[in-house]
Amino acid sequence: MSNQQFKVIFGLDANAQNISNAAWDGNIISVAKGGTGTATGSITGTGALNFTAGGANSSIVLTPTGTGTVNVGGFKVTNMATPVSGTDATTKDYVDNLVQGLIVKNAVKVATTTNITLSGTQTIDGYSVQVNDRVLVKNQTAPAENGIYSAQSSTWTRTTDADTWDELISAYVFVQLGSTQADTGWVCTIDSGGTLGVTAVTWAQFSGAGTFTAGQGLLLASNAFSIDLVGTSGKIVVTTADTQTLVNKTLQAAIVDTSISATAGAGSIINTSVISNSFTSSSAGQILDTTATATYRSISYIIQVVNSGLDYYQQSQVNVIWKSGTAYMTEYANLLTDSSLATYSVDISGGNVRLLVTPTGASGGNPSTFKVLKSTFTL
Repeated sequence: MSNQQFKVIFGLDANAQNISNAAWDGNIISVAKGGTGTATGSITGTGALNFTAGGANSSIVLTPTGTGTVNVGGFKVTNMATPVSGTDATTKDYVDNLVQGLIVKNAVKVATTTNITLSGTQTIDGYSVQVNDRVLVKNQTAPAENGIYSAQSSTWTRTTDADTWDELISAYVFVQLGSTQADTGWVCTIDSGGTLGVTAVTWAQFSGAGTFTAGQGLLLASNAFSIDLVGTSGKIVVTTADTQTLVNKTLQAAIVDTSISATAGAGSIINTSVISNSFTSSSAGQILDTTATATYRSISYIIQVVNSGLDYYQQSQVNVIWKSGTAYMTEYANLLTDSSLATYSVDISGGNVRLLVTPTGASGGNPSTFKVLKSTFTL
């Protein structure tokens, strides 16, 4: 077949029974429904029907007449290329990307992972680049050099679909090969107004698994990160084996301290501490805590009482304030599981305000244990 086009035209030759006895009409094969003289025709096969044009750059053209259409009977047309012209049929991926604001470029063979020399054939991400291969360059030390290139034996050139600034805005490209970048998609994140070769060009990964590394304190399994838990307690443990620097501060050995200090100032908390004491007698007015009246003005207590022998528990809050040698107290939020284990009072003695307790129920066989969270406020 010497002609550059292979055309199937329906309804032109009533004498043709099928493709095997259709008559040549110049550069056209006319096919009609056998012997009926009707203006419709068909080609029916027992398996797949293949139409292959001969020669270089030949086309297969379907040409309906009038208002006729090319009807594929509800089946899919598959394996289409990325469209170029305005009248080209398109793919679902292309449309999906446009909906997301992306301009799809033809796929590249490979993408860089570090700065390269933009000349000659070379190995990039484990792939041996050949002349005319499309390469996504995205890691240049001079970011203005980034873009989509056609590899050459000498100096590389930008591809014709990405050789202007505007052609790179929202450009999306798929990477076919490479040890770490294969099957990933990348989008150009530049905005309008730049100059290609002068303004920095940046790319961000848009799809694909990518390559990740678990940092300190993390575990990576496939594409899922998790916290590296140390020990049976399920906590992240920091030890002195490795010094960790945080904003000019160095973590030392773990310390459990019972006090928290804050900058002293009028009305501010200066010290919070934990007090523990145990009583084996229910005598009234036993000293639970003392505080210097010359330094502090008020105290807030949270008190827990446990009598294990009786299996009784109690929690109370007590606020204390003093003036001119007189102490004042209020007790509230008193929670009991059973009978009361303690009552409280305050006085001032020897320059100290004292928290006094009557541990009801306490005895040598059933001691009452007090744990107190104490917050003192300055004068």
